Amino acid sequence: MSDDSWFSPRRGLNTRQRATVEKIFEAAETFLTDHDYEDLTLRLVAADAGVSAATVYTYFSSKNHLCAGVFCRYVLTAGSPALEGDTLARVQQVVRYFSDTIAGAPMLASAATRSLLASEPDVAELRLSLGVHWVSVFRQALGEAATPELSEALLLSFSGALLHAGMGALAYEDLGDHLARAVETVLRGNI
Repeated sequence: MSDDSWFSPRRGLNTRQRATVEKIFEAAETFLTDHDYEDLTLRLVAADAGVSAATVYTYFSSKNHLCAGVFCRYVLTAGSPALEGDTLARVQQVVRYFSDTIAGAPMLASAATRSLLASEPDVAELRLSLGVHWVSVFRQALGEAATPELSEALLLSFSGALLHAGMGALAYEDLGDHLARAVETVLRGNI
């Protein structure tokens, strides 16, 4: 990724700073492989990354900011599926691809649910970047059928399903099937 929009709106990073942030991201992502959001502290991440707690706070204003940043990095660097078929098939490929990607890191996704709901300005910027990404991916999958209304309906369905899974009401591994049906319902009669 060539810019820092997924990381922080506050500043550009030089090569050394990028390497430091990458170590922090990797340590937090590794921690969230086996631990809950509640167990994560910036001090623990700092120790695992081999940096001082002050260094972590230089780049991340809070635990929410870090968790949201790790999730954004995880999603935005996951790539995109190769899209084939008609509009419905392409949009279903997108939701299945990202559902499977997110299901691959359920504790990170759960932590992100809590973090992305925070009212902190740094988190709000990351939430916006993530929303812009989802809309872009949906527009690409919709192709000529793309309208602001359809893009918004897909975004709300997708983010709502992620929230539902993050609250424990739906298993992450079941997201793809639920979203594929929701996409079919949303697109029926609109493409």
